[in-house]
Amino acid sequence: MDIDYYRQCIKAWKELGFNWLRFHTWCPPEPYLHAADELGMLIQVESPRGSGEKEWLDILHACRKHPCVVIYCCGNEELLDEAMIEQLRLRANFCHKQAPDTLFNPQEALRGIEYGWNTQDIGKEKVDEPFTHNPHRLDLLTEFSDVFGQYAWGYLSYQCMAADASELCRRSTVYQRPCLSHEVGILETYLDLSLADRYTDTRIGTALFDYVRLKLDDVGLLDRLPLYVKNSVAWTSLARKHLLEAARQCDHITGYDYLGGIDTHWHRVGYGCGILNEFFQPKPGDDLKAFKAINASNVLLLDLPRQRNLVCGTTLSLPVFFSHFDGCNHADTTLTWRLLDHQGKEYLNGKRQLQYLEHGKIHALGELNLTMPQLAHACEFHIELALMCKNESWQNTWTVWAFPATQSAIQTDKHVNGVRVCNQLSVDDLSFLEQGGSVLLLGSEPFESQATKFQPAACGRSSGDLATVIGPHPIFENFPHQGFCDWQFAFMLEHGSAVIFNDSALPFKPILEVVSTYKSVTPKAAMFEYALGKGHLLVCGLNLQKDDPAAALLFDRMISYLANKPDQKNLIPVSHETLSDLIGKGGIHHQQKATDQAFDDRVM
Repeated sequence: MDIDYYRQCIKAWKELGFNWLRFHTWCPPEPYLHAADELGMLIQVESPRGSGEKEWLDILHACRKHPCVVIYCCGNEELLDEAMIEQLRLRANFCHKQAPDTLFNPQEALRGIEYGWNTQDIGKEKVDEPFTHNPHRLDLLTEFSDVFGQYAWGYLSYQCMAADASELCRRSTVYQRPCLSHEVGILETYLDLSLADRYTDTRIGTALFDYVRLKLDDVGLLDRLPLYVKNSVAWTSLARKHLLEAARQCDHITGYDYLGGIDTHWHRVGYGCGILNEFFQPKPGDDLKAFKAINASNVLLLDLPRQRNLVCGTTLSLPVFFSHFDGCNHADTTLTWRLLDHQGKEYLNGKRQLQYLEHGKIHALGELNLTMPQLAHACEFHIELALMCKNESWQNTWTVWAFPATQSAIQTDKHVNGVRVCNQLSVDDLSFLEQGGSVLLLGSEPFESQATKFQPAACGRSSGDLATVIGPHPIFENFPHQGFCDWQFAFMLEHGSAVIFNDSALPFKPILEVVSTYKSVTPKAAMFEYALGKGHLLVCGLNLQKDDPAAALLFDRMISYLANKPDQKNLIPVSHETLSDLIGKGGIHHQQKATDQAFDDRVM
């Protein structure tokens, strides 16, 4: 590629707010480095896996003439035992001598020190606090390293929806060097088949797109593809915001490499990791303005708990932070905040005058105290923060949900308003249905099912889920949502279940659909309904906890819907034989597979 192409790449990254690029176990070509020199993009280069001293010196000699190359790294996720650490010490000496104005990063992800692929990796000198690690090896590595490509234990990638800034800060105190968090993100979005034509008559071809189109068509889901793409982008945007804001609250995390900038489908034959698609375009429905606000030099932060469902009248005290790295000090700043509903109506506001803010720090700006309005209905609210200084300002927004207090409790194995509630379908329940009864099944037994999580699937993998779709239905008429499961469903999806529809005797018409990866297309639903005889069966696999006000409202909505005896003509019938056969066999519940675990159970 010529230099103009690389200029285009770098300009795209800078437009998104990035100021450095990590080259995973390789060095970019000369035109790329020249473009980075011109445009002021910082670069980390890395030696390939298994390379020796000669290759390391070649890298140093080739790259040190480029001012853009500021970090030299010795590879990715190799085991850092004592022998390897001594090899790295020698390479650090070469780096500090041959390129003294640059930084040495020993390894991307410190396997054998901060995590391991097996119990032996970390060695015998491990300790368990503040997390399981090998302090002796870390001390040795610290002696000659300038920066660490630290792995955040999956909290900023594979389990990023569970990211907790205070826990990251607690664990990170062991590091005596700045940390550039390793491969944050790794979030997959659904394959956009509208891009397939661009691959016609190319070397790559359209095989991946053709396969996904065929599999979706085979199970009658092809018409739902636009929803899958749009809602998967929405889910990854939530995850992206949560993980980056958690990272920005941690003093020891001084940067991160985001995986990735664009989709790279030639890796793992389908790898939708990008903020942009492979043609450097925004993905459907993505708000890049919001992304740039949290990927900027200065970012306003709110330490919001993962439970975003609140009872009306609840008072919150939320710590506010300002990640301040624009190189300028700011005086006479004003912090303002507002609480608005989804239609823009303002309920609360406030203002606070701040003193001098010195750059290069994460400032604690005090606490935001607010009381959720008393309403007769559930409502989605937005907390807006703004920091203003002369002609500059920084904004950020978070969503919470308020629910009226309810006296009813989530119950199983009881009748509620004439509705039978159970957590496992029985033959007796089938008789009750055929006589015109209504049954709410909280759980998935006896259907085949799979565990659900509030976590988008990792890139390139066949396991996990990529989206949710909430269809138009009376149950959700007074339940705030945007057509997919936002944070108000976080605790309901965790430890919940979705029924797998791989039997033609079970028609698929989901109320709440859980969308599998496009590499393993499987119709699944966490909520659906059938008619059996004159009766009405509603199945909900969500994890409804009594202390979750959203779950309490959803339970009430389901009971009310069933108690009002909706028209049977709108329900899909299922046979007694089909359900009784399932009850006789007993349900099979599948856990989500590990990140790279084989699917053949015979593989050990």
